[in-house]
Amino acid sequence: MRCVHKKTTVVCGPDHVAASLSVYGDLSKPQIQEALLYLPPIERLLVVLKDILGLTYAEMADLTGLEKSDVSCLLSMGRLSL
Repeated sequence: MRCVHKKTTVVCGPDHVAASLSVYGDLSKPQIQEALLYLPPIERLLVVLKDILGLTYAEMADLTGLEKSDVSCLLSMGRLSL
């Protein structure tokens, strides 16, 4: 999987995704995918950008046009909902 935005390139393979998803404890990958569908779109986007693709808060803010504080708040709300 490859995500390119301006000068930022994030490349992650199956190992990176599996490691990132480990933060969700006992949930299986299909359970996480299903749970993501219930999040509001912006929260879902931020969870994927941070926890699966590994972007920084600054990169996520730049990509979405949100303030870093809003990124942090929305990401926390999305994670809590999972």
